[in-house]
Amino acid sequence: MKIICWNVHYDVNDKKYTHIMENECDILILLEVTYKSYEFLKSNWDYSVWYNDTLYESKSDYGVAIFSKKYKLDFTENFNRNFRYVIPLKVFAENEFLFYLFSVWTKPIPINYSVNVIKALECLEYKEYVSDKALFIGDFNTPTKEDKRKEYDELISKGLIDCAKTEDVLKPTYSHSEDVNYFTADYCFATEKMKVSFKISENIGEFDDCIKGKDKYHGLSDHCPIFVEIEKK
Repeated sequence: MKIICWNVHYDVNDKKYTHIMENECDILILLEVTYKSYEFLKSNWDYSVWYNDTLYESKSDYGVAIFSKKYKLDFTENFNRNFRYVIPLKVFAENEFLFYLFSVWTKPIPINYSVNVIKALECLEYKEYVSDKALFIGDFNTPTKEDKRKEYDELISKGLIDCAKTEDVLKPTYSHSEDVNYFTADYCFATEKMKVSFKISENIGEFDDCIKGKDKYHGLSDHCPIFVEIEKK
């Protein structure tokens, strides 16, 4: 199974769509997209789900779209929407449950960015999911540099395992300013049971250093996509 997760930066356009279609995968997670784009894209997939909320915004045009070719996707029975956006899904191969997939695009209100994930790991609603086979993947919206690792270290202390290779853990995934200030903000974490059950490899798309300015990934987004491959042991 191949998963691609990408914050496309203010919706999908023709160039981003072409790039998406050039990278084949079994599950595609797109962050920061409109419902209109979700409706357009879903015809290419067997299964799809969409989520956005207006809990703390008067209008929320952007959300998370998740697509799958052959793996059925369902929201879990318990979904605490206050952990924004830590979206819990179940992934099935036909009728066989494979693992829980938490699609992550964290927000600053009411819980600050990646603390949303830390609190979700602690909550009773998600206890059974976190103790099982589960993957957390997406934009954690927290700059993690060598000198700023408090929340990253706390995620690890809660039992999550970074799926990046050791040398790639702090590989930049996000650029936020015109002077090209790179840092890591996007991750794929697995629970211990997930790592025991599956072989997981993660690769991160490279920034295009030839392009100056905010949008760094081949001029498409200020985020690099994450590519994750999973196979049963």
